[in-house]
Amino acid sequence: DGSAMRVLIVFKKSFLEVHGARRAASVRDPEFRRRLVRADLENRRALEEVLAHLERRGVRYDAVVRGSLAARRRYDLVVSLGGDGTFFAAARHVNDIPILGINSDPGSSLGLWTCADRFGFREPLDRALEGRLPGVTVRRMEVSINGKPIRERPFNDVLFAHRNPAAMTRYRLRVGARTEDQKSSGLWISTAAGSTAAIRSAGGRRMPLSSRRLQYLVREPYTW
Repeated sequence: DGSAMRVLIVFKKSFLEVHGARRAASVRDPEFRRRLVRADLENRRALEEVLAHLERRGVRYDAVVRGSLAARRRYDLVVSLGGDGTFFAAARHVNDIPILGINSDPGSSLGLWTCADRFGFREPLDRALEGRLPGVTVRRMEVSINGKPIRERPFNDVLFAHRNPAAMTRYRLRVGARTEDQKSSGLWISTAAGSTAAIRSAGGRRMPLSSRRLQYLVREPYTW
């Protein structure tokens, strides 16, 4: 029974919501201004329609801006409403709760991890609420800094680098029994889910989604 479920909606704010109409008015390119206004309208409509659909079904929900999840309440389903960035923000904060991705604005948001947009979300959302939507298990990684675990578990990748992007990164890389002191622009570490993104652009390989392995790639190694 979908009405017995508790759902968390994680949504993104548009450029206009974050920076205000005055900032958008300062954009000189009229076409870009129109795109900002349209994106704001699409995001608002998507959120309104998803919430209205849940209310019609009598589903209890909380809605929070991405990255600021509600108090430590247990949810049965998380719905990310935005693009891949919103999906990743939601995924960092949950462990074993199913996540359903809805692209709020396909015209301006990349949504490889979303299964629908605001026009076609009702059927997959209803199936998820009723427990009839097949799921896919995705492996993530656990990261520790100086032996202290980080609470969030990265869904796609981690970049280990100097806080100054132009500075050289010095580190000791240990993989299994092999150890090497290195200098480079940093180190990409990726899950299978993140292997199609930044690490692939840097020269990495795409991995099967079901893979349990991690992939790493040294960025611009200093070999002199």
